[in-house]
Amino acid sequence: MKLYALIIAALLSTPSFAAEVSIEMLNKDANGNRMVYSQEIAKVEVGDTVTWLPVSKGHNLEIISSPNKMKFKSKNSKEAKVTFDTPGIY
Repeated sequence: MKLYALIIAALLSTPSFAAEVSIEMLNKDANGNRMVYSQEIAKVEVGDTVTWLPVSKGHNLEIISSPNKMKFKSKNSKEAKVTFDTPGIY
């Protein structure tokens, strides 16, 4: 009986894996909008890492509003990587 309970518990529990998301910083999108990201909004869970990739020179990332009031500003034309400790929409 204990073996069955252990098997059922193992099947019902799902491990959570941190996601790795890449977002490109672009000069313009398919509609001609300038200075944009390939993804405008990122919904993240605890432990997720988002990497912003400068496709063209002159781009940076600045987080000015977030669920945990986190502030972040990257250098121009440099990759930016953030691992989040608060779930939410950024």
